[in-house]
Amino acid sequence: MYDKYKTSNDPAERNTAYRAWSACFPTFVAPQGQAVTLDLATRALPQNGANSAERIDAYRALMGRCKDFFDMPHDAVIAQTQQQNGAWLSGDLRTPGERAAKYLADGKTQEAASTAHAIIASQDPFAIYSLREFMGTYLALPGNAQSGQAPGQQDVRALAFYIVPCELGMECGPDSLTALQLCAHTGECLGTVAERYLHAFSAQVDRTVLENESRRIADAIKAGDYRALGL
Repeated sequence: MYDKYKTSNDPAERNTAYRAWSACFPTFVAPQGQAVTLDLATRALPQNGANSAERIDAYRALMGRCKDFFDMPHDAVIAQTQQQNGAWLSGDLRTPGERAAKYLADGKTQEAASTAHAIIASQDPFAIYSLREFMGTYLALPGNAQSGQAPGQQDVRALAFYIVPCELGMECGPDSLTALQLCAHTGECLGTVAERYLHAFSAQVDRTVLENESRRIADAIKAGDYRALGL
């Protein structure tokens, strides 16, 4: 996937290549091209912590996905690292959601909303997934909060954007890249991506409420109902 898309003219495909790259670098390959051992990659995990064995297994599975990078010549690793880092710093590899977030951070609220509208209209599950952090910030703006929402409370509509892409076709199985990364980095290791997020957010919102809201948001996305999405 990386070799296929790294020089694509399509920004979404270049971001796909970067996502494959960043799953491996620098977690499993150091900036100077040295391979990182599984022991070194998992050394910071709490000993005898919850799901520690599952997290190590997730790191092992992620490491297996990086084999092609391990086999690259040293000079090629250095060159590709510099290229990918430069492209990231330039903004060329931002996800659609990150582009919307950048507009919002720059105070360009209308441009941010228009970018979010275009993402919803695309019906692209991963592009919609990339909106998840933007939606949390956007819906927290004055005038965008739901009625009855307590100050500082996370908007359930924003949390739904972590789950809805799975209903729209994003790869979310227990062995998917997103699921493995959630397990390795956060300790959420049981079930699909959606189930892992539902468990992770259980302290913030009732699971049934979030499941119902996710179905409502999914229907609104399919219908292009921006008002129902808070956009």
